[in-house]
Amino acid sequence: VKGFGLFATRRHRAGNVLGEYVGEVMPRVMPARRYAELRNSRDEKHSYFMALGKGDVIDASRYGGLTRFLNHSCAPNCEAESWMVNGEMRVAIAALRDIAKDEEITFDYSWSSGDARTAAQPSKVSSDRRCRCGAPNCRGVLGDRE
Repeated sequence: VKGFGLFATRRHRAGNVLGEYVGEVMPRVMPARRYAELRNSRDEKHSYFMALGKGDVIDASRYGGLTRFLNHSCAPNCEAESWMVNGEMRVAIAALRDIAKDEEITFDYSWSSGDARTAAQPSKVSSDRRCRCGAPNCRGVLGDRE
């Protein structure tokens, strides 16, 4: 575990929904400003943004549930699934495989930096984007290798 993390308090079967990723929904242009504020704040060293398909983002930094503390893994045991409820996009965290009690719960952040040159060369990636999951298939960077 690097920083925060979540661990299963009981066994979960593949396909089970473990929780919903909740927070403040905002247009995708706003998180850049919010992220800059968080990076300059002494109180907050992490950001908890998840992109939604319709151009919005869930910011769980200030108002979020436990799922915001899930760590990334290049070999995750969960995935983020989105669905519509009363016209609003929602995100659930669901088990990809059976998860044992006390096992860390992880998912693949799968975000893209937009810079294929650094994504292909993990040694040139900034430290906040370098993957430390330790999985045998680790990509070396958080998100996709473009």
